[in-house]
Amino acid sequence: MSWFHDFWHQENKPYRNFQIAYTILTLNFILPAISYFLTPDTAWENFQSLARLFGSTDYPFPENSQYWRILGAGNVMTLGFMCFLLQVNLRKYYPTLLPLVFLKGCSAFGFLGVYEWIYPYSLFLIAFVFDGITMCVMIYFATSARKSLDTVGTMSLVPQPLGAVDHA
Repeated sequence: MSWFHDFWHQENKPYRNFQIAYTILTLNFILPAISYFLTPDTAWENFQSLARLFGSTDYPFPENSQYWRILGAGNVMTLGFMCFLLQVNLRKYYPTLLPLVFLKGCSAFGFLGVYEWIYPYSLFLIAFVFDGITMCVMIYFATSARKSLDTVGTMSLVPQPLGAVDHA
């Protein structure tokens, strides 16, 4: 319980908030990626349920390609891995933010493109909006925490960055 107290009350609030946001992001990518690999039917049913919740009818396209499922799961697992790298040592792995946001942006604008030019299925538009929000969260929390490291340093951070050397 002492670790949680130290974490919550640390001097560097942007770093704490970054760790919270990126823990959620990491889990939000890694757990579904595992599900896509191991139980694709469950993931597909969740997608269909969400679509019905937003008023869409059944999805009109077949989705039984093992090839694209593996590529998609690998993409989502990569997003989770990059989020985790940033959590491990934000200063060292900060350049990872650019490919992380690029990869998420490709998905976001891909959903928008399909919605606009191929088939106006509401879940494509919803995915675009949520992916856009996710990109903003990634950028905001990582950049604000990174800036705070320049003023506060790393000695008082909880958790300590892996292999950290205080530069401030």
